[in-house]
Amino acid sequence: MGLVFWLVITYMSGVGSIGEASAIVSAATIALTLVSGGLNIAVVRQVAAEGAEAIGASLLVSLILAFVAMILTVPLTYLLGTNHVLVYLASLYAGLNILLITFLSILLGLTLFKQYFETISIGALAKLTVGALLALLEVGVLAPLAGFMAYVVAGLIVAVLLVMIYHRHKISLKTRSEQIKDLVKLTYSNYPYIIANQLLTVLSVYVFAIIVGEEVQTGILYISLMIMLAILAVPGSIIGAALPIGTRSNTDPFPESFRIGLSLATPIIVLTIPFTKPILQLINPNLVSGASALEVLLLSIAPLTALTTIINKLNKEGKTRNIAVIGSIRLITLLILLYFLARSMGVYGAAISFLLSNTVALMIALREEVRILKTLIILWILHILTAILMITSIPGIIVAVLMTTISIITLQYTKTYTLKDLKNTISIVRKTLL
Repeated sequence: MGLVFWLVITYMSGVGSIGEASAIVSAATIALTLVSGGLNIAVVRQVAAEGAEAIGASLLVSLILAFVAMILTVPLTYLLGTNHVLVYLASLYAGLNILLITFLSILLGLTLFKQYFETISIGALAKLTVGALLALLEVGVLAPLAGFMAYVVAGLIVAVLLVMIYHRHKISLKTRSEQIKDLVKLTYSNYPYIIANQLLTVLSVYVFAIIVGEEVQTGILYISLMIMLAILAVPGSIIGAALPIGTRSNTDPFPESFRIGLSLATPIIVLTIPFTKPILQLINPNLVSGASALEVLLLSIAPLTALTTIINKLNKEGKTRNIAVIGSIRLITLLILLYFLARSMGVYGAAISFLLSNTVALMIALREEVRILKTLIILWILHILTAILMITSIPGIIVAVLMTTISIITLQYTKTYTLKDLKNTISIVRKTLL
């Protein structure tokens, strides 16, 4: 739904408005993540371990961090040359977003996956409706920004109501100092990783906007990232569910979640790579120059999925030092590469920075979970082979059909993901969400 929002708004408002809006949203997201980086994973883990008793500490910490994020958003947004009204709107968005993230994490920690899905669906629908209506009124950058605000407001209302409905008798607003200490420790152990993970997109856009200073180029980068994230949501949602499940049941579902998640995403990736240019052309002709960058971003999905799996496993095990080291390496690599490559190669350089920062961190992180290596190699080779074939003179339609067929056969033949696995996955999803 998030990708649909950007496609609709880009078509109706133009790439320039998207470039300005994405830079403002990125500034607000940077502020909230600088303040609360790691809070979402920490809340999921603590609520999964302690139940509704951890909600009080989670809310107390999130309220404090939300206030700080609102203040920090103001100077970051001013740096973009934004007018006063949009600065204050961005500040409010940052604060409310932290509260929404906290309640969504509470739902995940309580393994209320259906309710989590309902919350983000209602928020996304509100976002699309408000954004599209304002785009029809030709209010420019205000349309996408109002859509984002509608998402956090609607989502927050629904999430609060759902938590109250399902756990109103178990919620304890009393907090112990040990609870707050554990939550803060886990939050900031994940800090470097989350900044280089959730902010890998918005930080890239914000830094790119500052370095390059072109709204259209910034818009191209952001839309390309949104397409990549839409596909990444397939393995991401499965891996995200592994943390509360593994914590509450004291099991190790992480290798399986990686295998299933990336296997489901692979046919989509190899089908999308040959059509990056037509897809961007369909959205808006001004986006076509970002086709090569989008291909690189799609190649980033495999290492990013593997890295996310490992970090979630480390969170379940409470290995805070390892999490901090891996996250710091990726963040530093990203910032250095962005500075040099974005200035010299524009959007394409930013995409390469994204890919390399994930790959470098993954090479170090793999020692924590070597069981996913075989699956990673098999599936990532399929992605890379598709990109290589696109360099040749073979028509994109042939590459798409060929590689989609090969990927499905490979998944079945290597028993990475069989037809039986697919049936089981569909059955589990149906029982969980319906």
